[in-house]
Amino acid sequence: MPGAASQPETVPREGGLDRGGGVDADGARLEVLGQPAAGTSRLDWNEHPLGPSSQAVARVVAHAADLHRYPRGLLEAVTAKVACHHGVDAGSVLLTNGVDEATDLVLTLVDAAWFVCPGFDGYEQRARVWGRTLRRIPLDRAWEPTTEPGELAQGGAVFLAQPHNPTGNLFRRRWVRDVIDTAELAFLDEAYLDFTDVPSHLGLLAQHPRLLVFKSPSKAYGLAGTRLGVLIGSSALIGVLRARQRFYSVSSIALHALAGALDDLNHLARLRRYVQQMRRRAGRQPAV
Repeated sequence: MPGAASQPETVPREGGLDRGGGVDADGARLEVLGQPAAGTSRLDWNEHPLGPSSQAVARVVAHAADLHRYPRGLLEAVTAKVACHHGVDAGSVLLTNGVDEATDLVLTLVDAAWFVCPGFDGYEQRARVWGRTLRRIPLDRAWEPTTEPGELAQGGAVFLAQPHNPTGNLFRRRWVRDVIDTAELAFLDEAYLDFTDVPSHLGLLAQHPRLLVFKSPSKAYGLAGTRLGVLIGSSALIGVLRARQRFYSVSSIALHALAGALDDLNHLARLRRYVQQMRRRAGRQPAV
């Protein structure tokens, strides 16, 4: 456990960065993929315009009469379902109230936080709240980190979004591997990895007990309103974090929505293809 809260260094906030910069498509219907859901989606917040799976919605509605009960048993069942989906043991999975709770839990283990600038400002915001020492990882003109992995041996958790948020690029894989090897604790946020053809870092968990991989149903599953997060790591490390988690911080509504989404893999594939197709269309638009 960290000692007394240290005085954070002054680091300017990166204004306007939330979950990454979205592409404002023209809203035209894509017959093969589906029609955007009713209402307005904030693409700069990466709210998926197709909305959630109908199976996710149906499961939430079907269990609405059970909302007077805590999610006893349900949390364990959905955790096991998520673990099966990602090919890991249930003891290696922690469902959280979004990336914010996952970040908070990690910050209970360290005295300092490394974060990429410019980048998703949620890590810095939470580290400030916890009074942790803030350490920047600057990017060069090609959006690659300029900090050598050896510098991270100073200690602390290293928070990396891969793909990076908001630039969307993947850092050199060798650099990322060296960070994982060097850091006191590495937190890889793969919220947007589902929209790429790049493999996850989950395969590294067996050799790296201080690595945590974060998955976000908000993006690839169209479940931003559930505020769900999936944190995956060694069973020992996840066990420590689970013991520090708030009482049932993930609601029954969110759990049923996630379970329903995982029962509809075709919809998950449609969500992914829609983003990829709209990204290609955006790339063909003339520069303004």
